[in-house]
Amino acid sequence: MKNFLLSIGLLFVTTSVYTYAIETTNLLQKTLIHYTPQEQNSRVAFAYTASVSRFYHSPKPYDTYTNNSFGRFEIEGNVFIKHDSIFADNKYYSNDYFYDEQDLLSKSPSDSLFLPQTNSALQEQIIHLSFYSPIPLLRFALKHQDEVTVESTKHLAKIEVGIEEYTILMFINRDKLLVDSLQIFYYDSYYGNIKNVLHYKHSAIETLYFPATVLHFKMNSKIIDTLQTSFVGYNIFEKSDPQRPKDFAYQSKKKTQTTLKDTILTPTMRALQFREERIQSYLLEFSNFLVILEAPLTSDIGEQIIQYAKRTYPNKPIKYVSYSHHHPHYTGGLRPFVHNGTTIVTKTENKDYLESLFTNSHSLNPDSLEFSKKIPAFITYDSTFTITDAIDSLQLLHLGIRSNHTYDYTLFYKTKEKLLLVGDLVWITNNSIVNKAGKGQKALYDFINEKAIPVKTIYQAWPVMSPKYKTIIPFVELKASAEMR
Repeated sequence: MKNFLLSIGLLFVTTSVYTYAIETTNLLQKTLIHYTPQEQNSRVAFAYTASVSRFYHSPKPYDTYTNNSFGRFEIEGNVFIKHDSIFADNKYYSNDYFYDEQDLLSKSPSDSLFLPQTNSALQEQIIHLSFYSPIPLLRFALKHQDEVTVESTKHLAKIEVGIEEYTILMFINRDKLLVDSLQIFYYDSYYGNIKNVLHYKHSAIETLYFPATVLHFKMNSKIIDTLQTSFVGYNIFEKSDPQRPKDFAYQSKKKTQTTLKDTILTPTMRALQFREERIQSYLLEFSNFLVILEAPLTSDIGEQIIQYAKRTYPNKPIKYVSYSHHHPHYTGGLRPFVHNGTTIVTKTENKDYLESLFTNSHSLNPDSLEFSKKIPAFITYDSTFTITDAIDSLQLLHLGIRSNHTYDYTLFYKTKEKLLLVGDLVWITNNSIVNKAGKGQKALYDFINEKAIPVKTIYQAWPVMSPKYKTIIPFVELKASAEMR
């Protein structure tokens, strides 16, 4: 009797799993049919206009750069082709783009060769193309249905799909058999956990449905992209699908191991170089404490700096950490310093921005601060701040937008050795051929003169190991470039 009941139980579980798989397949297939022309081998064309924004190397935190584009895209089975024109910098740029499940090929008229791609980029295009159509994602879910999970109510199905390092939730309206929205989750080493949301508003031409309006809420809703689409027709453009070039090969996604290399610059200052990223920090030794200037890119790099300081100076705590400006090359490694109890010295207007970086969840790839949830300690300043003791003093001097780079730009002046530390303002070539200074470089020179700062040498944090530019610059070379006519 026991064996009979066990057999009945296994049969019920097997039948339930089978039924569940059939229901998932039916749901995905019926939904996909609504987006697919009834006639086989029909390539449907759409015209579109889009407004797409992104964070960039901006003068202020969270500033966005927007591209407006227009063009057409065509879909047939697993083929997606896009021809577009992007308006940027008061110019139009044209691009051609081809995707199927085996190939991702793109180039602009100025490109003589197809751009190199990685296998990861090929997979991730399924997510990027969802801005235009849910078809690639539906096809992917059907192909990998044994790896997806489904939760359903009477009117709504939530399908979870994993692609590379992304998790996608696809919400299908069971009554209309259309995709209502997508939620896309991933991890960004600088901003932490990211959630993007796409909302579709559909139109129909006879039995063919398509997203006529798409709203894309990106970067935890800090950015909103928009797309407007209109139906053009079937098979009205000549098919001229590009073929993969003979020497074209997909590459593996590169993962670089960033390691710290130290260099003693003066008896009380060391450069901590991360040559793979071409960036460096500075460790300054005072009587009873240490100061770190620049915290590059990631929590892993910040942690390496802290551990190096503890090994090298076991009896001196890292009392302060500061940075020249808010870009990730200088602030991305700050989170471990909060966990370490180090005081963050920052421009007053950046405090809220840093707090957002410190409070954003990093649960998808936890660092030390994610576990400790420590509250940051801040010292804020507006124009100047001085760190001093019996040995030396370090002055923080606000250059600001005169840098022609950012509003918060700060210089570090080490009084004893007459050293000026900058992030990325001075561009003197390794061969010491002096060229006329650009706006930021000239502004730096003028600022030094106005403040009567006796500078002997300038140290620059980026780029380290450059084949072209110096990291250690004699002041006389800055002077020569700035005074050039």
